[in-house]
This record gives sequence, C-alpha cells and structure tokens, in this order.
Amino acid sequence: MEGEGGLPNEGAAEPALQLGTVLTQLDQSEAEQQATAVETILHVSHEDPTRCLPTVPKLRSLLGSCDSRTNANIARCLEIMAKKAPNDVAPSVPAIVSFLTDSPSLETTTTLLECLEAVAEERPAIVADELEEVDIAVIAERVDGTTETPEQSTDALATVTERVHTLRQD
Repeated sequence: MEGEGGLPNEGAAEPALQLGTVLTQLDQSEAEQQATAVETILHVSHEDPTRCLPTVPKLRSLLGSCDSRTNANIARCLEIMAKKAPNDVAPSVPAIVSFLTDSPSLETTTTLLECLEAVAEERPAIVADELEEVDIAVIAERVDGTTETPEQSTDALATVTERVHTLRQD
C-alpha cells in the first residue's frame, strides 16, 4: 500500500511512482505539495531514474521558484536523470544555466554543474550554445570558496568549460 504522495509505506520492496498524482502535486501552488512531489521523484529516481523522466519539464519550470531545500532536491533529480538519460534533460539546460547565474542559492551549484556535465557528454552543443563566457565567470566566482565542496564544483565547472571551449574551437 502506498503512503502520502506516492511514496511506499515502510517495508515496500520498490518505490512507487503515481505519475499522475506527482504531476498534479507539481502543478499545485502550495509549496508543501510541490516539495512532497519533488521528494517522491527524488526517492524513485534513486531506484530507476527513467521512470521519472516525464517529470523533467515540470521540475525545470519549478527550479528557482521554490525554497532552497526543494530547489536542491530538484537539482539532484535533474542530475540523476541526466546521468541516465542526458537527451531527456538537455531541454533543461537553459533553465539550469539561468538558475546557476541568477540564483543566490549556492546549495545546488555542484549538483547542477554535474548535471550540465552529464548532458555535455551526449549533447555538448546545447550546453555550449547556452553557456556564455560571462556565465562561466559568474559561476566560477560563486564556486570559488563558497560551496561546501569547492573541489567537486571546480572540477565539474572545469569539465563543462573545457567541453564548451573545445566545441567552440571545432
């Protein structure tokens, strides 16, 4: 039997995803409903990210409009799905770059850079087209000593930047 928001009750063998319920919760104006839906997606994406791919458009539309915890969970969902299905997350690159350059939130920087890195492995052109030099400089400034894992953020940014520069030279 399932619990609130499509999450399984304790002891269930596999996370449940009631896609219709989760998508409806993401559409709600109540932050609590959205947060519950994002937590459900995050939980299920750890087991099988492909089951959550239909939520990518909703997640990208919410990125930046939620509280910091929910934004961090959205970023983690996108990263997990990008590593499994980068082509499905590729349309989210503009929203991710916008969030990274405009948002005051530092919690999600490494996660979203790793998401961009995963997309760039399959679709470097979309990342290069969206990521301008000014964006790289803004993100680099934010990464430099401001995140909990600066080495990881710096490595992810360096990888994305290298792919962008290589693509632009070709």
